[in-house]
Amino acid sequence: MLKRILYTCFLSLSIITVSGQFKAYVDSVIPIDFQSLQDATASTVLAVGGEDEYYPVAIPFPFTFFEEEQTVAYVGLNGIITFGQPYPQYDFNREKLCYPQNSLDGSANGVEPTNPDYFIGAYWNDLAIDPLCDGGGAGEQAQIAYQVFGAAGNQILVISWENVVFTGDLFPCTAGADPGYGGVIRTQVKLYEGSNNIEIHLKTNFASEQGATIGVENADGSYANYVNCGLNADPGSDIAWLFTPTTDELPGNVAPASSGYCQSSGIDCINTGEDDYQITSVTLANLHNETSCDSGYSDFTDQEAVLKEGNSYNLRVTTASFGNPGVTAEAWIDWNNDTIFSSDELITLVGNTSTNLEFVGEFNGIVTVPDDKSGDVFRLRIISTFVDNTGDPCRVGTRGETEDYHIKLSPLNNDYCD
Repeated sequence: MLKRILYTCFLSLSIITVSGQFKAYVDSVIPIDFQSLQDATASTVLAVGGEDEYYPVAIPFPFTFFEEEQTVAYVGLNGIITFGQPYPQYDFNREKLCYPQNSLDGSANGVEPTNPDYFIGAYWNDLAIDPLCDGGGAGEQAQIAYQVFGAAGNQILVISWENVVFTGDLFPCTAGADPGYGGVIRTQVKLYEGSNNIEIHLKTNFASEQGATIGVENADGSYANYVNCGLNADPGSDIAWLFTPTTDELPGNVAPASSGYCQSSGIDCINTGEDDYQITSVTLANLHNETSCDSGYSDFTDQEAVLKEGNSYNLRVTTASFGNPGVTAEAWIDWNNDTIFSSDELITLVGNTSTNLEFVGEFNGIVTVPDDKSGDVFRLRIISTFVDNTGDPCRVGTRGETEDYHIKLSPLNNDYCD
């Protein structure tokens, strides 16, 4: 208790009024100070049940987020606070990339295709509230609530998600399979008057599917500072971050330099941690790469298959689907180096489509170096996917995995055979 009082006093003494247009936020890890809002006489309860809803909360003091002063925080049940407009949907970032981009969407899932900007991610995931999921019988209510602490000029708005669950975890408690189920999440955001500081306190993170977007993103999606995102490791429990605004321009989470090629990424090993539909190996001439599925996309262009002009080679791709039949594989080579994988550059791979209980695929196709090529280094793209999602080298958000490699032409006296 003394530690908490001293920390609170330190924060009160260190708060100074900061105003202006902030370009970025500097993050740092701070001691966890999760303040339970279970006392309904002091806090305002926004929800005790539901999924994909949002709730407007008036900010009772001047508060600047990035470049504009905000008067309303839209609190999403899925662990997100947006400004300017509400966003009730779950985190499509889990399925895609760990940096901001406006085109990030969930259209493949048949839901709202617009990815939000201008937000604070407290634990942005696919969450739900159900009264039966009450923290493993601890007697606490499952809820979203807020409360204002402190006197005018030194106020703190605390917004808290308490005993919410990942939607995939609803069954154990709601179906009575495990009435004492404890797979809950407790996280909260603190907005500070004067300093415009933001704190995120993740007290409990016991969801079966770990990983969520935690951090801030600006209004046009050009800058974000994520301390955790869907492709990263589990952030754990009992951890907190301070986000201090600055007028300095900082890089934040930056997209890798563009290769000019379209984005392609699968989702299974990202969302579940399993290797569903993964590519397990690629073999072409001297190239042999055995892989695991880490992020849905892997850039292996530092590995080259060295081919001789006019020769033909066997491309072998193996896959695994671990309990999900119907995996297949495709490949493209950009022979004209126009950064487009066109239909006439598709390599037909023939093989087992894993429709039996072995759940393992092996696919083979012939690669012949054409005469009408452009250059001597070419990009090879390989995609494993479900049999219903074929024909698109730029697919995003579907089952499977994407890997890119390079092909290099060899001198005439340096041939490889397979």
